[in-house]
Amino acid sequence: MTDSSTSLKTKLLYLEDEVFVCLEMADSIRLTFDVEVFSTHTLQGARDLIARNAFDYALLDVNLGRNEKSIGLGKELQEKGTKVLFCSGYESADLNAVAVHDVIEKPFRVTALTRFFGEELLISS
Repeated sequence: MTDSSTSLKTKLLYLEDEVFVCLEMADSIRLTFDVEVFSTHTLQGARDLIARNAFDYALLDVNLGRNEKSIGLGKELQEKGTKVLFCSGYESADLNAVAVHDVIEKPFRVTALTRFFGEELLISS
C-alpha cells in the first residue's frame, strides 16, 4: 500500500482481524463509496497507518483476537476528529464498552454504511 497522505480524497481506515473478510469488505467499500480505503488486520498495522495518514472515517472491528480490542484506538481517533464506526459480531450486551459510540452488527452489507458515510460519498451506478 502506498502512502498517500497528500491525497484530497476522503480517507477510511478499516480494521478487521479476519484477513479475507478485511480484503473482501475493503474492495466492496472501494466499489460502493468514493473513499480511499486503508485496510489492515492488526491493531499495530492500524497504528502504523495512523502515524502516516489523517483519516476522515474509521471502521473498526471491536474484537481483534488475542484479547485485543479497538475501543481505545477508536477513542483516540475520535479525539483527532475522525468519525468512527465500530463493528462487532457479538451480541449487543457484550458491547457495553462502546455503548456511547456508533456500532454496526456483523455481518452487514456494505450499503448499510451509507448512514455512516452519507449518500454524498456513494458512487453513482
